[in-house]
Amino acid sequence: MADIMSGSPDDAVKLEDPENQDEIIEICERAAFFYLRRLRQAISLSEEPSFKVHFQRLLKFTSYITPLLASGNYEGVDAKWTADSLEAIEALVQKYPDVVDLQLVHVVGSNLIDIVHEKVDTLEIMRNNNMLDRLHPHMNILEIGAGTGGTTRSVFEGLRRKYSAYKYTDISSGFFESARQIFKDEADKLTFTKLDIESDPSLQGFQDNSYDLIAGGLV
Repeated sequence: MADIMSGSPDDAVKLEDPENQDEIIEICERAAFFYLRRLRQAISLSEEPSFKVHFQRLLKFTSYITPLLASGNYEGVDAKWTADSLEAIEALVQKYPDVVDLQLVHVVGSNLIDIVHEKVDTLEIMRNNNMLDRLHPHMNILEIGAGTGGTTRSVFEGLRRKYSAYKYTDISSGFFESARQIFKDEADKLTFTKLDIESDPSLQGFQDNSYDLIAGGLV
């Protein structure tokens, strides 16, 4: 369950603390579960239509995933985690103050309600204490439904070339030539591949758990 809130933290965690990576990954998952539950509890179903489309989809995802995780029938998740408090999560996170993967899950999760209400900017939060600068030089990024590149432009502006590789995908290759010209300054790290996200990506040449960040706007 290494993709509750991110693509695949394993590689970055190994860079930070290889001896305790199993515990760190578990704390990441436990914290993500807690913050998703808290988000769902804070926002009623009747409020959902008032949010932006991508936040509506996040809320629908929480409605689906939180009962599944709480059931105890999901591999790697202990049903006892449903009893976690904020204080318990903060105590676990502070065991590893220098592990940027874990700190990012915590800082984004603890601000998730305000993020959905658009009271705070996610990128600004992630830049606190140079967290993004510590994480993203090694990031392998996949964008779904990149289209004309609106989301791509925002991501590149935020990352400032501090990432490893970026895969630009869409169901059609018709956007790719224009995007190559628009993002020519990123050409050494940018690749283009067709992807129909409605079908299994692994059957389209995409390896499971191989991306650190998955981006998508209005997908």
